[in-house]
Amino acid sequence: MGDLGFGKPIFWAGLAAGIVAGALGYRCVQKRCAAKKAAAAALPQASLEELLQQKAEIEALIEAQQA
Repeated sequence: MGDLGFGKPIFWAGLAAGIVAGALGYRCVQKRCAAKKAAAAALPQASLEELLQQKAEIEALIEAQQA
């Protein structure tokens, strides 16, 4: 098959650059996921009853607006 290029410095430089880029990308994605989880936890959680009450109020406002 011949020389696959494993002895060439450009191969090792490219491999090292790929590893560094992959590690930095992984770290960035992990930070973004952690930020999304923190933002979701900060949102108030409404109960089903509250949501249904809000839906009924909005539907009443729409009906009043259309009348």
